Amino acid sequence: MLLAPLFWPRDIVSLRQLPVCLGSPIVTAALLAAAWQLANGRAIPLAALVPACVTSLMILFVAYLCVILAEGVLARLGANARAAREWAVWTITSVLWLAAAGPLWLGPVADLGARIDASTPSTLLACSPLAHLAVASGYDLLRSQWFYGHTSLGALQVEYPRLTTLLVAYAGAGVVLALLAIPFGRRPKDTSPVEPSIVQEERRT
Repeated sequence: MLLAPLFWPRDIVSLRQLPVCLGSPIVTAALLAAAWQLANGRAIPLAALVPACVTSLMILFVAYLCVILAEGVLARLGANARAAREWAVWTITSVLWLAAAGPLWLGPVADLGARIDASTPSTLLACSPLAHLAVASGYDLLRSQWFYGHTSLGALQVEYPRLTTLLVAYAGAGVVLALLAIPFGRRPKDTSPVEPSIVQEERRT
């Protein structure tokens, strides 16, 4: 899921490309689930697979809308279409990766913040898309062997956000971002037929 933005089409970034960008991760997830079933001889429970897929799509949906907005802002600042598109994709992808790795690099901050406010570790954990996927799949991410040994969050008292809260938050963010992205999807009006008439009027005066 975190690598999906790197494979989004670069020819155009618009709401019309959204089904293609979200459909590719679905196919990839289905192939991985099938490979896992063949390797282990049993299928992944739908109770864990469906919420994880829905959460992944919501994360990618919000990320794609952020790319549209970032590209529109860069284009308004004077960047050409290709440069604005590449910078937007890489910027949003980097932010997504940093947020997902939050439980690692924000561990010391959570440790210090817990001494003042006990809810600080839970708040920092709630900002990580990787933690959101763990909640959706019912997996205790911080208590896994690798995370427990590499982040101080695993030794703190934390509460994962609720799945319903995450889905509502992503849906709300998606609606707001989609409304903000509409103006950037409109082409500016062609003023070329108007400019000659204005020039002619100025010449007459």
